[in-house]
Amino acid sequence: MSGWPPAGALAGPGGAAVADGEVAVATFGSELEAAMMAELLKREGIPSVLVPLGPGVGGLGATAFRPFELRVRAADAARAKRLLEAYGSR
Repeated sequence: MSGWPPAGALAGPGGAAVADGEVAVATFGSELEAAMMAELLKREGIPSVLVPLGPGVGGLGATAFRPFELRVRAADAARAKRLLEAYGSR
């Protein structure tokens, strides 16, 4: 189905949208850094979503140098923060 899960929704096992509320657990200076941390959380069973912040380079849609916020389900927030700290994230 096109457009599923909805933009900003967290994907759980099998790509199903997660209805639980999202909580920001970290902010990263680039999409690459945020994606690496999201992958680490995924390996630990924690689904996440990356949310771009600000207009990026020149506001032209470039995401390489745009800050990204990493969000997880509220129920996973404390564990995600511990894991990110263990990985040396902020």
